[in-house]
Amino acid sequence: MSPQLPEPSGLLVYGFLTIQLTMAVGL
Repeated sequence: MSPQLPEPSGLLVYGFLTIQLTMAVGL
């Protein structure tokens, strides 16, 4: 997984993963 993705979809996936991780930690 490259940290720099030219596609906007990469940012969406990264953001979604971050939200999921935050919710998991919150639980």
